[in-house]
Amino acid sequence: MKWLALMVGGGLGAILRYTLSISVDQRMAASFPLGTFAVNVLGCFVMGILATWLDQRGISSPTVRLFWVTGLLGAFTTFSAFSFETIKLIEDGKMLHATANAAGSVVACVFAVMAGIAVARAL
Repeated sequence: MKWLALMVGGGLGAILRYTLSISVDQRMAASFPLGTFAVNVLGCFVMGILATWLDQRGISSPTVRLFWVTGLLGAFTTFSAFSFETIKLIEDGKMLHATANAAGSVVACVFAVMAGIAVARAL
């Protein structure tokens, strides 16, 4: 059952990541990887809410956590894509974009997790 929860959650997270990332990139038509940036910030925010909410409610079922946290959100957030895109920006000579992507992603995602935790605690 654990493997099924992980597989289904991961599959859904990957589909959601792809859909949102492509949608943002197509709408913004920017040289900056905004789709990946948006996915990372949103994923961190939801991670903060969900992990805190599960802890506060005493929901510690490994299967529930595998589906939501490891599967869905693990596949949804895209730090591997973020890292690759940052390197590509560096290789393309876009150091300002690379620096903004790296620093912006880390700072925004840390604050998104903090905001998610605050929202979950207020519920």
